Amino acid sequence: MPPTRLTSASATALVDGVVGVVADRPSAKAVKVALHVLYRLYPWSQNRVKAVDAGAVSALVRLLLERAARRQARLRARRRGDDHICGTTEGRIVLGGTPRRGSRR
Repeated sequence: MPPTRLTSASATALVDGVVGVVADRPSAKAVKVALHVLYRLYPWSQNRVKAVDAGAVSALVRLLLERAARRQARLRARRRGDDHICGTTEGRIVLGGTPRRGSRR
């Protein structure tokens, strides 16, 4: 769309709708498309202001925090699993460590 069309009143409704999709997160694909639309709207300063007014900043921060929390949880679960695997005699041998005394070989 040319910038002249995006600065009209319909652009405000478009930005509100796109930010709503990011905030509501109906699906991962919908959020991805909405983020692409926002990215395409940002080159024009009036659209950036409209996005901020529509709550894009808080929606994006919540999205980033949620993704970071999920990533941390996955990493913690993976680390616990790695600790369990590496805690076995066989796992320590593969890692190059020595088995604990009294452990079976």
